[in-house]
Amino acid sequence: MALIMMPLMMFILGIFETGYTFYVQQTLDYALYQAARQVATGQIPATVTSVPTFLSAALCPGVSGLLNCSNISVNVTPVSGFSASVLAVPMTNGVFDPSRFVFCPGQPGQLMMAQAVYPASSFLIQFLSGGLTTYQGRTVRLIASTAGFVNEPSAATTVVPPGC
Repeated sequence: MALIMMPLMMFILGIFETGYTFYVQQTLDYALYQAARQVATGQIPATVTSVPTFLSAALCPGVSGLLNCSNISVNVTPVSGFSASVLAVPMTNGVFDPSRFVFCPGQPGQLMMAQAVYPASSFLIQFLSGGLTTYQGRTVRLIASTAGFVNEPSAATTVVPPGC
């Protein structure tokens, strides 16, 4: 009986871990899609000029349940194309570095990319060997969502923050 208990517990925890990962991914995808739609249609309020204000005004309303919205890092920026270097999550020496993320809503008709990254804790962190990074001193699995879109040439105008 004791020989079966450890593999059975690992199997059950693995099922929970997989379910949690899918839940986080779907929640992040939904919230980012809704927020990107607001950017694309020019519905972002003029008071949204930074990543924290974009999180609270556009992304966090779509996040629910087990995700802590204050841990989500978001990047909204104009791009010239979707190359691998543009889509990469910023890492510095194996550590997730969200300081390079910006909020720049772009101009009408401009190709845009929005990224959201959530550092998810793991039940089985000590048994996992790959796909982990360090964020704020914790070992986490980064779950990322990306949305590419073109800003609509709408009558609504978004105030472009300085430095965009």
